[in-house]
Amino acid sequence: MVLVSWANANGGANEGTAALTETTPAGRPVHRRNNSAMLYLPNTPSVNSPSTIRGRSLRRKPRTARQRAAIAAQLVAGEIVLAGPTVGQAAALTGGSVAYTRLALRLDKTGRADLAADRSVTLPAVPKRPAPTILDSWKKLDAEGKEAFVRAVFCDLWKLIDRMDSLTKTAT
Repeated sequence: MVLVSWANANGGANEGTAALTETTPAGRPVHRRNNSAMLYLPNTPSVNSPSTIRGRSLRRKPRTARQRAAIAAQLVAGEIVLAGPTVGQAAALTGGSVAYTRLALRLDKTGRADLAADRSVTLPAVPKRPAPTILDSWKKLDAEGKEAFVRAVFCDLWKLIDRMDSLTKTAT
């Protein structure tokens, strides 16, 4: 670990240029290679900002009953913040339905605020897109793709046609 301290070049007064002094925990100076040093900052959680847990990992990670109880207590105490809950989790927390929550997600921010204030809201129309059909897929295929499709779907019939073709070639 490298500790970095700042000191002024003229003995600590507020005037002058600042120089960087690096020392180890034992107080020895750090020798730099290629005139560069790495600043080590330990990964400690901040006391002021709670850590976050994602909704999907909260639901999917296998945990014991003790671990789930501890996480629930941390959520209530504000030590952990639930970020990005799933639609089902948000609906369960609020006592709403998943379907109605999905409909509310289609609204913009002001629409959701109106809905929360119990004002009437009109849902935006969802553009209807026809589902692709087999015929659409067939039209996009080239000759080789069409043959591969027919061979895959009608493999028994294709084998019979190949067999009959080979029989007629040997008979002539």
